[in-house]
Amino acid sequence: MALVATPRRSEPSLGIRLLADIKSVFIPDGAPDVEAHGFQGAAQRLQEIAESPWHDLRASHWNERRLSGFLKQYGVKSKTVRIGDSTPKGYARLDLYVTNL
Repeated sequence: MALVATPRRSEPSLGIRLLADIKSVFIPDGAPDVEAHGFQGAAQRLQEIAESPWHDLRASHWNERRLSGFLKQYGVKSKTVRIGDSTPKGYARLDLYVTNL
């Protein structure tokens, strides 16, 4: 009975962890908000997060298609973004907001 009554603390799913970490990529502590990231920039920033599962997702496993697949289930799609003078495929910060609540 004690096992049922005590709430179990579990790790969030990989998708939920990605949403939390991608938020920290676009809204870093103590820095101005970032408007957009190309895929390479977003992937690099995710891999720099200490104690995250993204360190293990190196080049052969970590690609635009995989990141896109994780984010697509939450309604976030990649698109062409402007970063300085370049226009890579990536993600805009505004696309990460939930608008249909």
